[in-house]
Amino acid sequence: MGVNPEKLPEDHHLTGYLLEDHVWKETGLGSWGNPRFGQRPQILCIKDAEERIGRKLIFDDFKDKPMNFVSNGVIDLLFPEHNNQRDEADKEIMHLRERYNKEEEE
Repeated sequence: MGVNPEKLPEDHHLTGYLLEDHVWKETGLGSWGNPRFGQRPQILCIKDAEERIGRKLIFDDFKDKPMNFVSNGVIDLLFPEHNNQRDEADKEIMHLRERYNKEEEE
């Protein structure tokens, strides 16, 4: 059972994460959607993802993407000793947010 992101409360602080494609496929959910293109995203909390794949997630299950490595992100929460990309990821996410906000204004 995934989460409908449209039903999340406004004040919910979602810690997003991206799993390697083969691991996400094991959850039985479809590929990630993009609301900008009318596709509904597929979201699972860590606990539900682990239940679906029948094991605990390990560091190598997560994609090497800034979303996973930001301060207080999923890698910080689960594997803080492996987060050597924190500062770089924070800068990249800030840049992406600024670019997205600028596109929305246009």
